[in-house]
Amino acid sequence: MNEINRVLGKAAWRLGFINFLRGLVVALAVGLALAILLRIAEQVFAFTQTAATSVGPQLPGAKVRIDSAWMWERVAYGGAGAAVLCGLVWAIARRPKPLAVARRVDEGANLKESLSTALCVAKQQDPWSRATVESASRVARGVNVGAAVPIQPPRFWPVPLALGLSLAVVFLALPKLDVMGWFAESVAQKKKEVEIVNAKREVQDTQKKIEELTAKIPSLEKEKAVETPTGDKPEPQTAEEIRKAMVQQLARKTEQLEDLKNGVQARKLQAMQEKLRQLKQPGHETSELSKALAKADFKAAKQELEKVKEKLASNSEMSEADKQKLAEQLEKLAEQMKQLAENQKGLEKALEQAGIPKEALASKEALQKALKESQNLSKEQKEALQKMCEGGMECKSGMAAMAEAMDKIAQSGKEGKQGQQGEQGSSGMSQQLSEMEALQQEMEMADAAMSECKSAMAQMGKDGDCEGMGECSGNGNGMSQCRGNGTKPWSAGWNESMGNGRGGPGLGQGGRPGEARADFEKEKKKSIGAKGDGPIVSTKLVEGESIRGESKAEFARVVASADQNATEAIENNTIPREYHDAIKSYFGRLKSKAGGNADKKDQPPAPAAAPAKDADDKN
Repeated sequence: MNEINRVLGKAAWRLGFINFLRGLVVALAVGLALAILLRIAEQVFAFTQTAATSVGPQLPGAKVRIDSAWMWERVAYGGAGAAVLCGLVWAIARRPKPLAVARRVDEGANLKESLSTALCVAKQQDPWSRATVESASRVARGVNVGAAVPIQPPRFWPVPLALGLSLAVVFLALPKLDVMGWFAESVAQKKKEVEIVNAKREVQDTQKKIEELTAKIPSLEKEKAVETPTGDKPEPQTAEEIRKAMVQQLARKTEQLEDLKNGVQARKLQAMQEKLRQLKQPGHETSELSKALAKADFKAAKQELEKVKEKLASNSEMSEADKQKLAEQLEKLAEQMKQLAENQKGLEKALEQAGIPKEALASKEALQKALKESQNLSKEQKEALQKMCEGGMECKSGMAAMAEAMDKIAQSGKEGKQGQQGEQGSSGMSQQLSEMEALQQEMEMADAAMSECKSAMAQMGKDGDCEGMGECSGNGNGMSQCRGNGTKPWSAGWNESMGNGRGGPGLGQGGRPGEARADFEKEKKKSIGAKGDGPIVSTKLVEGESIRGESKAEFARVVASADQNATEAIENNTIPREYHDAIKSYFGRLKSKAGGNADKKDQPPAPAAAPAKDADDKN
């Protein structure tokens, strides 16, 4: 009986596996059919989101919350597991009884009901029953269970295969119809999320750049310290609101920088540079110091001042005669600075144009009183005029201090010793130059920060959207501080200050609100009309005989100016050494074409020409 049980056990396992395959195939067919329906519903109603719209967290209140790839990954794993589970359940539920297994083995092995009969009479003790069991046991030893109960795929196994191919076709070919509009809504929401992330990143980068540029501007740091905190504002929620808030910050920062550029210290620096350009070189010994001052290169001027101080020192190798000559040249420089400090014709003319007496320049109190009593100037014009005049006053005091310090250095040099007076002059002059150098660097940093602010506003599509940067509100009486909302027509006047708009006298630097930038190119040309008889537009009386012909004076003047600039560039090593010969040769040819007028002042008078001899005498 043991042999019979062994054969029936093996056959029972094979029959169970066959039932498992049948359940698995059926489950797969049902699962694939449901997957096809799910894919059709997904494409028709578009209730999932794809990888293109699944960047970042889902916005609150969104209807689409399922990612398509995530869903189908779960469907694949879940469907496969459910199919296997269904197959196991089916195999257990359809587990055959031992008698059915015996009949299946008898049929498969053609045993003529030997095993099934033996199984039925196994508990009986009569001789026939024992003989039947013994005979069945002998037969069971030679049974091939694999051949008797072969494992074959179910007859409807092509159904899952066909459904799988159908799912692939539907998955790839069926377009997204989005009949309910959920997918479009999800895409729009995700686009907003991406825009918000990009806007925040852009704002952070811009803030970092602006902070780095303005961190070393002391004036802005003082304004930031006294700035009153604004009320609590709701945090921007959209990319547009974030950019708008950043543009407002940039606009305020630009206004602060513009106020700094138009402030008293900026006017002082501008006036100081204009006056120092008028310095003339008193001699060779102070040529480098004069050049540095005329170029407003205060750092180089301090270095040259140290060299002058070393030359005037008692232990210097310079002779006393050269020291006296150097001191005299320093004294001339001091005299020039003193004269330039007292020259306030520009401010007096500005006050005259505004209808204010020039006596107002006597002090700041007198200026404020005169501006307060003026009735024909607006508040903005008064502020601009006050800044310009105060800057001129600061320039006057600064130039006077430099002149006094330079004079002390010169007097100390004349005495032949570097005493306390010379030390005071050197330290005073060095202090003035250091202050001007710091102010110059501050204005350069303000220019860079303002340029970055405007570039950032242009990049955000809000270029020029700043409060206070608009059109002129001047009235044509000499001062136009551009702060209003209207475009003022042109009017005569005089103003050296920088405005924020257009119209009226002054230099405007703003545009009309709402204007778009247009590409343009500049090309400078000098248009010369056709030669011929025409009206006389001007006349000038000159001494000497009038000579007809081509005039080379203007050409010679331009050649001389360009040659001087090139010479300075060569001396300052601005131009590489390998180009020196080519530049000298070029300007030499230009001088020859100018007929010698370019350097006529430096040439001695030509000797009188000898009388020509008769041709017969030559022979």
